Amino acid sequence: MQVAIVGGKLQGIEAAYLAKKAGWQTLLIDSNPCVPASGLCDRTVQFDVRNNEELLLQLEGVDLIIPAMEDQESLAALKRTADRCKKAIAFDPSAYALSSSKARSNKLFKKMGLSAPAPFSADAYPIVVKPDGKSGSAGVAVITNAHAFEKRFGGNGLPKGWIAQSYVSGPSYSIEVIGIPGQYITPSGDRSANGRDV
Repeated sequence: MQVAIVGGKLQGIEAAYLAKKAGWQTLLIDSNPCVPASGLCDRTVQFDVRNNEELLLQLEGVDLIIPAMEDQESLAALKRTADRCKKAIAFDPSAYALSSSKARSNKLFKKMGLSAPAPFSADAYPIVVKPDGKSGSAGVAVITNAHAFEKRFGGNGLPKGWIAQSYVSGPSYSIEVIGIPGQYITPSGDRSANGRDV
């Protein structure tokens, strides 16, 4: 099995490590030749995946494409090329559109009745502010009072495309899920006696 991992930063390191553990051959594609995952892959090529012809050439012989980056334009180009050359790609555009938007995710949590931090209230500090479509913690900040809020954003309130919620202190948890419709697993975590991941 040969996989193409597109993106060599943190997500690429994880993908490369797990691919190696599975015994797969790995091709890393990144526009930067010095990304950390390059040391874990069998072969590394440097180019921008929006270069369709180069991408088509490099994907010959590849069985699976694993996107390991979150640039919307690059993901769209990668998906188009994968569809064009009929290569399997571990990417679901509709799921990504939902999970990459904090606003859409919050609406889904509310619809499902899941607990989530309360929306921003002018008299309830501290709050956490974050750009809607940025990756993970990029741009996220804790604002402790109205003065700090005005210093950060000026007097016009929260800019368009930003989310503000009550700040909840405590540890941060993240879980990775891999699957196909109807069948999902969490690839990490120790198994307890009752079979649940802990």
